Amino acid sequence: MYFKEKENILNIWQDTYMYAENKEVLAHIETQVHEMGYESVRLDVFTENPYAQKLYRKSGYQVRGYADWRKGRFDLMEKKM
Repeated sequence: MYFKEKENILNIWQDTYMYAENKEVLAHIETQVHEMGYESVRLDVFTENPYAQKLYRKSGYQVRGYADWRKGRFDLMEKKM
């Protein structure tokens, strides 16, 4: 798993076999984002990545739209803090 912070944008690169650890990292990031005063977290997730889809949906993220990029379709997701 790789984590970086750039221009207030937080990114998680997920290994598909590390669901439990990714869940913990996501919860930690959400806590930090909330403490920083943000009202929501928005992210995109590749529609062909069932592991990430499951993680985000079970964590309370809702699909707000989609984007078609070079790699394919991505769900645009959001979670209110």
